[in-house]
Amino acid sequence: MHLRAHNLAFCLALSLGIVLPAQTTSTLPPGVVLWKGGMPPDGLKGKADFGDHTLGIYVHDGAPGTPESHDAKDDIFLIQSGSSDFRVGGTGVSMRSTGSGEKLGTDISGATTIHLVKGDVITIPAGMVHQYLTKPGEKITYLVIRRVKQEDTVPPQPQMEGMPVGVIHWPNGTPPEGLQHKANFGDHILYGYHREKSGAIEFHETQDDVFVVEKGEADFLVGGTGVGMRVSGKGEQQGTSIDGATRVHLTNGDVITIPANMPHQFVLTSGQQLDYFIIKIVKSQPQNP
Repeated sequence: MHLRAHNLAFCLALSLGIVLPAQTTSTLPPGVVLWKGGMPPDGLKGKADFGDHTLGIYVHDGAPGTPESHDAKDDIFLIQSGSSDFRVGGTGVSMRSTGSGEKLGTDISGATTIHLVKGDVITIPAGMVHQYLTKPGEKITYLVIRRVKQEDTVPPQPQMEGMPVGVIHWPNGTPPEGLQHKANFGDHILYGYHREKSGAIEFHETQDDVFVVEKGEADFLVGGTGVGMRVSGKGEQQGTSIDGATRVHLTNGDVITIPANMPHQFVLTSGQQLDYFIIKIVKSQPQNP
């Protein structure tokens, strides 16, 4: 399993979020949202709010962002194009509340500076100040998954040398040493996957899936009723087919969200390959042994 990141066609400016409707188009099952080429569907601005997590597309073009922190939200940044220095950790200067656990400041003292490029993935724990330092002539576009923090759910993570505690940087989507291919934060899990054949028919009782297609293409079945479903692990089920599924063709840059308990399957034909990044949002603890 591996992830090879490529430039995605994201070109949205920073915009306000709205609450996601249960169904964004008449052709998708309720709760499924597809952003073709990273573009949000009609009626949805640059940010989708699912309650326990948000999905957004942001651009910094020739100017730095503002130092910020989120009291109760982890950030997962997936760099889609461009490059920029990024500061994280340390102490925010002149931090002020902007409401709902959000803080903005004027500077950061004692931060670690990292150069981010397309394909990089970085996770920032709740309460940690951070800032994009985009210079004139630079432009960076990134997908951000913001997870509302749950209590006492974070298992130990490998400490990366030279990084603030809790920050994990995957250069070009490659997991750091000691992490193998998955990062399990308890309330969310992220990893990259390389696929050369069709996947299993499956659903997850307590996890939403967010798939970000990095390279290649494949059909994707979602919704309907799973046939022959059986328990394959804790909170996991697999089956033999899907009755009444919707078929979607996924290509570079697509982002699709799948709610818990909805059957789905990647369908690849001979010669097809697909690289994608997965963010699993854990809703609650599964009950199956």
